[in-house]
Amino acid sequence: MTFPMNFIMQIFKWIKILTIIQREKFHNCIQIHTVEYHQDIEKIFVLEEYNQQGNLHDFLKNNQNFTNNQIINCLLDIIKGLQQLSQHQYMHRDIKPQNIVFDGTKFKLIDFETCKYYGQDFSKLQSRIGTFICRAPEVQLDFAYSSKCDVWSIGCLLYYILYKSFPLQNYDPLQLLLLYQNNHQLKFPSQIINKELNGLLQQMLKIREIDRISLNTLYFLLKIIKCLIKFNINNPEENLASLIERIQLIMCSETNQEICKKIYICFKTLLIYQINTENQNDQQREKLKRATQEIIREFENEQIFLDLMRQINQQIQV
Repeated sequence: MTFPMNFIMQIFKWIKILTIIQREKFHNCIQIHTVEYHQDIEKIFVLEEYNQQGNLHDFLKNNQNFTNNQIINCLLDIIKGLQQLSQHQYMHRDIKPQNIVFDGTKFKLIDFETCKYYGQDFSKLQSRIGTFICRAPEVQLDFAYSSKCDVWSIGCLLYYILYKSFPLQNYDPLQLLLLYQNNHQLKFPSQIINKELNGLLQQMLKIREIDRISLNTLYFLLKIIKCLIKFNINNPEENLASLIERIQLIMCSETNQEICKKIYICFKTLLIYQINTENQNDQQREKLKRATQEIIREFENEQIFLDLMRQINQQIQV
């Protein structure tokens, strides 16, 4: 039996990404034990780790009370998995509940058949792929796309977690085409379940790729929200929702280096402001101080911050 060359090439591309995942043992990708290719029948046999907890779809059915912290940890795990693939210049391109599994401690990516090597040039990525209901507009329209297509898919996941449905599941293909071509904004439910995450969701589900939040920006924002929620920072002077909105504006308009610097300064300034606010009691001041210090520690662990810390600490003292 003779197989088409493009089929054979696809097989070997798939083997390559599976071999990388097996070798690198990414923490947020399913562990692959063996990969065997049987040329006589043109099939790949993959032995993966067993996950008794099932996929994200099953997890949500069995865990109706998914806390804010759990949601954020889930999204951070997914992003880490994508970043681990990105280290080898691969994109997943099919993020959906069925392709996320839970091993009891963390969420992991599975199903790497749609992974694509992009090298240094995102413009090469133009094939329509992925699950329709979570597929980004630029992919659906056969435009060139980048890792922001995965941000859209993560946004669909977050929407599904919050509202138990997908944002565009009631649209037919023609309606979707008109929505995308005219750059109409998505309509969100009038009942806002979570202000902070809902604001972030709107940044993730921008129709135009250029307007959409980047994967790294999303990662930083989720870490900030996680720290603020942990300490329940929410008061009339500077509530969490408006703070996140302000940081989003900063992060969507600056380079990575400027993002880091301005976020750090933002929280230093916030700390100074809150400590000196007369209506704050000692307990509130201490709570805010610990929250801000934890945020700073979180970002100090990021390589991109290390060089900036010395410069900024010389300029701002608390």
